[in-house]
Amino acid sequence: MAKYHYFFNNTRPTYALHECEDYLVLDAWLQIKRYGLSNDPKLSNFKDKYLASGKMLADSDYNLIFSRVENNNKEHLLPLEFIDGHSSTYSMTKDEAKATLRKSMLENLSSMTPDRRHAFLVQQRLKADMLEPQETPTTSPFAEPPQPTSKFTSEEIKRRNLALQAAQAQKDEEKEIAPQPVGDQALHDKIDSLQSEVSTLRNLVVDLTTRINSIFK
Repeated sequence: MAKYHYFFNNTRPTYALHECEDYLVLDAWLQIKRYGLSNDPKLSNFKDKYLASGKMLADSDYNLIFSRVENNNKEHLLPLEFIDGHSSTYSMTKDEAKATLRKSMLENLSSMTPDRRHAFLVQQRLKADMLEPQETPTTSPFAEPPQPTSKFTSEEIKRRNLALQAAQAQKDEEKEIAPQPVGDQALHDKIDSLQSEVSTLRNLVVDLTTRINSIFK
């Protein structure tokens, strides 16, 4: 998932997003624009830093974006469950280069038909859900690392479970069935198994004999 960063005595993380996560946040922004809420003064930090300057996503801005979308569209693919993850070439891109990428991504989303866009975002959400957390989480030098706030509705939990089940079903279909041993190999395996059982029985006999001898001493 997103790489955590902490700045300026801030105990809340700032997220360096992967491309799939950025697409979901950018789609939320497009929805906010359609709702006529993009001129909200509270969104100025998001517009100035995240969109125009290519900065990382502040936790406060994420929660603000999510609250606006949640109030208007219960079926949106947010919220993301941000977990401290690994860096990638995309997540480490920043400033003007990142702003240019996000502008292109917004144009890409805007050019899609509603059905194509929904299918595309489902794919991005599935990619985001499959990202792995890092073994040693990034900690804030200013406080115990808090858990970023995420609001999960029952519909969101159901959507996540269905996406993961679909991914697992696809993996199961693609998995190759390991060939079973045949001929001499099967015979050797059977002999090895029998020898192991015989060895176990011998050890039991030795143990019982020792116990009996100790009783009748």
